[in-house]
Amino acid sequence: MVEKLNDLYTNEWNDYFNFFIPSMKLVEKYRKGSKIIKKHDKPKTPYQRIIESEYIDDETKMTLSEYVKKLNPFQLQKQMFEKIKTIIQIANEQ
Repeated sequence: MVEKLNDLYTNEWNDYFNFFIPSMKLVEKYRKGSKIIKKHDKPKTPYQRIIESEYIDDETKMTLSEYVKKLNPFQLQKQMFEKIKTIIQIANEQ
């Protein structure tokens, strides 16, 4: 079962969440009286953050851009659900 979980996380899960699921980053956090105020940036995927970064070389950005063109989020999601279903079946049998 551990091998199946590792396979899921290293393949479909990473690609799906790094290229297609946006997240917000905490930009600022301060206290105003007894209240804590948090400011977040606009939601972006980790892939978008890398592409916008000035610290990443152009070759890496091009490689990632070519890689993302080959990905299909719906196919990744379908593969993830199939693997999760298999993992749940194995867990229920134990």
